[in-house]
Amino acid sequence: MGECDYLNARVRAMGADLLPNELFEQMLSFASEELPMDALLASPFGPALREALAEEAGMAAIDLALRRDLVRSFSRVRSMAPEGARQLLDTQLARWDLQNVLAVLRGIEARATPRELSAALLPAGAFTEAQLAELSQSPDPISLARKLATWNWLFAFKLHGAVLARRGPQRRLYAAYYTWALSVEGSGAEDRRIVRALLGEQIDLSNIRAALDLIRHEDQREPFELIPEGRLNARFFSRLLGSATLEEAFSVLDESYFAPGIEKGILAYGESRSLGVMERYLEEMVIRAGCRLYRQDPLSISVPIGYLWRKHNQVVNLRALCRGRSARMPANSIRQELLLV
Repeated sequence: MGECDYLNARVRAMGADLLPNELFEQMLSFASEELPMDALLASPFGPALREALAEEAGMAAIDLALRRDLVRSFSRVRSMAPEGARQLLDTQLARWDLQNVLAVLRGIEARATPRELSAALLPAGAFTEAQLAELSQSPDPISLARKLATWNWLFAFKLHGAVLARRGPQRRLYAAYYTWALSVEGSGAEDRRIVRALLGEQIDLSNIRAALDLIRHEDQREPFELIPEGRLNARFFSRLLGSATLEEAFSVLDESYFAPGIEKGILAYGESRSLGVMERYLEEMVIRAGCRLYRQDPLSISVPIGYLWRKHNQVVNLRALCRGRSARMPANSIRQELLLV
């Protein structure tokens, strides 16, 4: 038997509890002010929700249940994985830790309250609920960096340096993360190839975001530092950065494998004139790539990594749907926030 055979069989069994897209459509059909409690209680998510309802009510119970269910699912997959596979799984889990740290930094900059910050975080990586709650209490970036250093977070030194230099930490942190993730050996050449291919698409997205931001702020152009090892080469980014407008840049991206995201997002961008809207469609390409792995090579690391992405995406969708219901958003508006794969 291969190293991942037992793990993959167990993960496939866990995958049977992933909610079907039809259930999301059913929950969208309810009256806009209703929370879909009955539908969730009758789903595989029901046990976690019943437990949470003993402590909280309404949206607070759903959010608590989602967080606990995600932690338990990810912990179970990781605990079943042999050492080599666990190292490769950790490269993806660390990405969500990094996203949580960056969310805290954005919240501090926006002067969000600790409660607002905590609601924006999702315990999908190594950070526990208690640790995320502690991070959300950070009064400033330096305090956040020092706290992470005491926990021996991999990228705390980079964060501290970026904060002291008063330069945006996002780019530096992602560069440090990708350098580390690409260095992880794990087990098996094919498993490493699969993980590095997915990391390559994530690197491309980070480089594209940085390039588009420079194009948008054409009067504040800074040197562009390409994060290496992506699928798109330096020549492509030279062409992209030569664009005089975002519309020209989108035309260049339309010649890459990000074309489906450009084609889906161009209308929404035209209506909103928001780069963030287009970036969401580009990010969708990376999310779909991660989720697709679940249906690929059944004997490789593809299955558990694909499961992590699908489970994470399901929780993000459920949060968006239930919060939209709680805010009485129209069903069509909520649907636009979902990524059903």
